[in-house]
Formats: sequence, structure tokens, C-alpha cells
Amino acid sequence: MRRAVLFLVLVTSLGARAQDVLSLGTGSGSVPVTVVRQTANPIQGVAFKVLFDEDAIASLSFTRTIAGVALYESSLQGTGFFSYVVLFPTSVNVSGQIGTLTVNAQPSATPGTTVALMLDPPSAILSNKAASTIETVANGLLSVTNGSVTISGTIAAPSGVVAVAASTAAVNVSWNAVAGANHYEVLRSFNGNPYTSIGTTTGTSLVDSSVTANTTYLYRVRAVSASAVQSPLSNVDAATTIVFSEDSRIRALHFTQLRTAVNAMRASAGLAPLASDPTIATGALIRASHLTALRAGLNEARAGIGLPALSYTDTTPTIVKAAHVQELRNGVK
Repeated sequence: MRRAVLFLVLVTSLGARAQDVLSLGTGSGSVPVTVVRQTANPIQGVAFKVLFDEDAIASLSFTRTIAGVALYESSLQGTGFFSYVVLFPTSVNVSGQIGTLTVNAQPSATPGTTVALMLDPPSAILSNKAASTIETVANGLLSVTNGSVTISGTIAAPSGVVAVAASTAAVNVSWNAVAGANHYEVLRSFNGNPYTSIGTTTGTSLVDSSVTANTTYLYRVRAVSASAVQSPLSNVDAATTIVFSEDSRIRALHFTQLRTAVNAMRASAGLAPLASDPTIATGALIRASHLTALRAGLNEARAGIGLPALSYTDTTPTIVKAAHVQELRNGVK
């Protein structure tokens, strides 16, 4: 698995006379390799070897960015090292960034660890095509800049996020633990507003007590490692802060409450409320059309939020049953 990386550069001291410099830069994953010119010597050839800890770094690769067709170009990956050699025609005089070095961390590498990354001095060479001028560290015409790599790594998003309204004033949010997580951040949205953080915890649950009645709240969670690497956001789940009346008989009140809950879901999905229905009233008959209208409105809201569709008993009901009411209540939570 490829991991993002960050380089911290440590510059070697230069000699008293001007030296060209071959250096590793800073970056995240792709790191620039640069030649800084201090002398007038033309450069058509470059060679270098990078040494690394193979327990933390799986491999390195180099992509050349110097313009021009290379007369010779080769790279070699070995145990704990990577080497590169390139030779150009006399029309190319190397200077500035010569390419990018991609670093791939071992899957087992711990995020936040720092690993030395060094240019091997005996293998660092700048030369012209005819090799009449050869710059090396040994002859004092070339200096190298070493560095270190901090493995930031990746962390998985929490799964199994479930939000349940415990009352009109509290929602319980829970999720599955994530390997490598130092803590978790819980984010919330309602009435079409952006997600904002409502708190962090080292556990796998959080009680949201900053809610109001008859509102649908959407929750997502992300894991954060000890080195502050954030996971992607989890799945979304919704909770509606409404208390339904319990009764052995189906009443108009049950449908009035369900319409309040469905409209709260629609508000958090950025949808308009259901059209008013004057036929839902105390003493009036409960109709199958009342049920199908609630189902359609809730299905649209759940799709807009990103929740899965519900399966209903009796897809074309003619008689309203207690099971139909309970399915809608479960759908808004």
C-alpha cells in the first residue's frame, strides 16, 4: 500500500570553494531531486544512489523531468538502495529540478515514524558528456543534501455508524473501532447545513445532547491517528428527535407525527415538506393514500441523504396496518 510521506531536509555543510549541489527536496509522496549550480562546468550526466531503511520503505522510483532525449538512462532497485544514471547530448546542460522521487512505504510501517534517507556520497556524480569534467564529493566539486522521511500513512474510515434518538434532547451515536485510531471526531448536519464537528472521543460512542425536538440530524465519524492523520468520513446515519405516541389502535395522531418526522428528514435532505393533506384529521378515516404518500416522501429524503432504501410490507396496501406504521417509524429513527 502506498503511503504519503513528508521529507525534513538536513543540509550538509559546503566546503570553502563553490560546489554544485545534488539534493533531495521536500514533498508528500513525490519529492523533487535538484541540481543547484555553483560552478560554470557544463553537466550532461548525473548519477546518484539513495539509501533507505527497507523495514519502513518498500521502494523508490524516479521520474525524469529534464527536457531532451537521453543517450543513456537506467535505474536499479536493490536491498535498501535505489540508484539512477542518465546521460544527455551536449545540447542539454542540467540545472534545477531533474526529476521526482516517489517513495512507497511498507504496509507495516507505523504512521508518524521518521526514517533516514541519504544520498550515497561515493555514488553521486555530475559530469559532462566527454567526462573531461567529473564532479564528485571526493574531489570537492559536488555537495549532497540528505534528508529524512516521516511516514504519515493512512487510516481506515469507521464503519457501522448508527445514530439513535434516545429522546427529544439526546442522540446516541456509535461505530466500530478502527485499527491505529488514536481518537474519533463526530460530525453533524441538519436542515441542509454543512457538517460541523460536535466533539471527539477515544471511545466508539458519543451522546449528542445539543439537539432539539422534531429535527433530523445526520452523523458521520472519522478516525484520527496519533500522528494526526485523518481517515475518510464514515457512512452517514440519521436520527430524528421525535417521540411517537403508543396506542393499540391506529389514529390520526400517529400519521400527524409521522408527517412531522418525514418532513424533518426531508429538511435535512434539502427537500421541501410534504404537501398538506386536510383529510388527515381527528375522527377522519385513515386511508392507504396517507401511507403511500409518507412512503414516497421518506424514500425521497433517504435517497437525498445517502441512506439505503427501505423495504415495505404490502407494496400496494389497501388496509393500513400497525406494521406499516412501525416501518415508517423505523425509517426515520
